[in-house]
Amino acid sequence: QAALVKQGGDRAQGVPVAGVLGTAPNSTTLHRPHPVASLVGDKADTLWLGDAGRCDEPGVHDPSTSGAVWRSTDGAATWAQVAVVDPKSGRMVTAVQSVWTDLTRPGHVLVHGARCRSSASQRGGSVYRSRDGGVTWSQLVIPRIVEPADVGQNVLGVLPKEGDLDRLFIWTQQGIFRTRNAGETWFPVADDADDHPGPAPVEPPRYAQIGGYIYRATPDGLVRRERATRRIDRMFPPE
Repeated sequence: QAALVKQGGDRAQGVPVAGVLGTAPNSTTLHRPHPVASLVGDKADTLWLGDAGRCDEPGVHDPSTSGAVWRSTDGAATWAQVAVVDPKSGRMVTAVQSVWTDLTRPGHVLVHGARCRSSASQRGGSVYRSRDGGVTWSQLVIPRIVEPADVGQNVLGVLPKEGDLDRLFIWTQQGIFRTRNAGETWFPVADDADDHPGPAPVEPPRYAQIGGYIYRATPDGLVRRERATRRIDRMFPPE
């Protein structure tokens, strides 16, 4: 069940965010500063936000830090945490690296988990997709040639082509691959291909424009600027 957090000065007490980046281990409160890895909007004016952080940042305990995705349908006034459920392990095994939405289909969301290494194992790099606004998730089927991590798909980067989540590029240690049918078939991308997407890592989206506001993800949280007055407010994490 998604946790709803309201803005306007109330502390986010009791929100089940244990292990979220930017918090102490097992914390139930989002603290400031709280970096945002990725921010994107969709055609239904919904904001999707992924918590930030690298695997070696303070407060991140690989592999215990699971991913956190948040959704707002009211211009960042309130946030609901969306559980990205891995069909195999039951949860994301690392933090969020990027969140993508489909340009024309609201509710179609793609989440790429960060890759984390420790002295004993390598985890993460999995790609998840939802076609129902985050109610259910499936793991993207990737080429069999890609060598997985100890836990996770080991994908280095992902990029939708022209905002279409069925047409994707992925970067792996075995090269770049492309799909035009949501992962049913994959083809390698030659170095001299006309549509070569460039080297990894891929910069995740960190900007959205909804109504009269511009939203930006920053190392300290999410800020919103009103276009008419240029007033700037911090909208995430909650006060």
